[in-house]
Amino acid sequence: MNRLLSIIATIAVALWLGGLATLMLLVSGLFARSHELGANVAPVLFERFAYYHLIVGGVAIVAAIFWRLRDARRVLTVLAICTGIGLASAMISEMLITPKMQQLRRDDLSGGSTFQQLHRASEMVYGIETLAILAAAGLLPACSGGAAGRASSARSRSEEAWRDPEPTAAG
Repeated sequence: MNRLLSIIATIAVALWLGGLATLMLLVSGLFARSHELGANVAPVLFERFAYYHLIVGGVAIVAAIFWRLRDARRVLTVLAICTGIGLASAMISEMLITPKMQQLRRDDLSGGSTFQQLHRASEMVYGIETLAILAAAGLLPACSGGAAGRASSARSRSEEAWRDPEPTAAG
């Protein structure tokens, strides 16, 4: 079961981080080409991504928590915390910031100071989400290797117990 949870968490975190990177590359590319194009297309990308990062984030946090409940290693606790921070950031963005930005856009007020404040807040929250998920991705090798590493270490100690003792000067 730990192996399955490891695989699910790894895939979810990889998809999440890859999605964040792709979104940022696409949006920055759109604005680099044409500000008008970026202003028209970026909101659609963020709207579609809203569902994506909440779904993969939900899968990742469930897998991380269940994995941690089955194996009490600290690294799994930190994985769950990082994933939780990432998901909390995604929820803040989608529940508090994005709806206000969308309303300002619909009201043709996207050039105002309120929109700019919300945009900065959104960048900060997306940055926190990205750093948290990057940290989670960095932890995954240690999380996955833990059980194998402990089994290998236990095997080594067991093998040592069966070896002949080193000859001593007295013996």
